[in-house]
Amino acid sequence: YYLYNDPNRAFVLIPWDVDATVAPVSPPEVDPYEFPGVVRLGAVVPMLWELAQKNPAWRSTFEAEIRRIDTEIYSGLGERVTELCALVREADAQDPNRTHLMAEFDWDCQHILDRIAQRSAYLQEVLNAP
Repeated sequence: YYLYNDPNRAFVLIPWDVDATVAPVSPPEVDPYEFPGVVRLGAVVPMLWELAQKNPAWRSTFEAEIRRIDTEIYSGLGERVTELCALVREADAQDPNRTHLMAEFDWDCQHILDRIAQRSAYLQEVLNAP
């Protein structure tokens, strides 16, 4: 997660899902409570994250933000990816310096769509669990 100091409303919690939905370091079925983000040499789980998980109000805020991301962002993200892939595809196909096959481009677009759908389904499962 990240904390953003929004000048209009103090700190905003940004769960890692916002920026790593399609990254290879974030499997779609990784637990949102356990994944500390990209592990770098010597990385440790931040103390603030540990404290937030122990505080019911903070944990509830985190869960509400994950739900909001799923319902407000993931729900339209697939459509946006499809639009962008279609927009870029023609220019990419005509690029004389292209170093990949168009089948690879199409695979990448579909892979992103699949990861978004998988992540959304997993989050709904985890957040709705008793």
